[in-house]
Amino acid sequence: MKDMLKIGLSSGFIYPKKDTASPKGFLKVVEDMYSFVVQAGVGVLPIAIPNLDIKYLKKIIQELDGVILTGGDDVAPKNYGERAIDPVRWPGDPRRDEYEFMVIDLAIKYGKPILAICRGCQILNVYFGGSLYQDLPSQFSLSEFTNEEIVPVPKHRDYQKFDRIKHRVDLVAGGILDYCYRDRKKDSILVNSVHHQGIKVLGKGLKVEALSVPDGLIEAYSHANDKKNSKNSKYPFILGVQWHPEYTHTIAKQLSDPFPILKRFCKECRECKK
Repeated sequence: MKDMLKIGLSSGFIYPKKDTASPKGFLKVVEDMYSFVVQAGVGVLPIAIPNLDIKYLKKIIQELDGVILTGGDDVAPKNYGERAIDPVRWPGDPRRDEYEFMVIDLAIKYGKPILAICRGCQILNVYFGGSLYQDLPSQFSLSEFTNEEIVPVPKHRDYQKFDRIKHRVDLVAGGILDYCYRDRKKDSILVNSVHHQGIKVLGKGLKVEALSVPDGLIEAYSHANDKKNSKNSKYPFILGVQWHPEYTHTIAKQLSDPFPILKRFCKECRECKK
């Protein structure tokens, strides 16, 4: 157990419902995430991070070697200074936001590498002062593309197909993802897409790692000033991706291999552990 790499997973909430057989709340992490993380190799232990008072949460985060912010429900618009455009369908999850803000705070404080996925990518962007499109189909303008037959615009969410849709993202030269996929033949990779929200304004200190093709939506970022780039930086390794690496197996032959991302993250976690 001493040499085991302990990766904390942020949890989603299932809220209590009155007058039911089990009127209690639950924490949830999708099974695919556990399966994905353990494939990093022998000695990797994924651990769901509970929603506890900060005095207990501190001790838990200190014992981890890295944190993955997982996918889930929308970020509450009030946390990036907006009103919900549809409070019924997209109210957000402010309680989970508060919990994940604590997790992020502590991970940074204790120098734990962070990999943020889908909702995780969005909440981390908001943490750094960024904002989101509450609903891409109604808010994200694609008016510059007048002929979709010539320039196909990616669909970022299909509620029926879920994780069975894909699109291309261009990787920024010299970035973390560019290095992870250095053996590829093109400037881009193929990823799945399971999100109706997306990054509008990038948070302070973050730099773009990947852009959706051809609409230019920010699909990945890292922190521009982590400890490897600056000896005086307070920030650990931070990488956010809008897609779901853990869902790749659904249409694996149609997508780029997700494991270079996981391997890089675990490499950073092992260095943190030393």
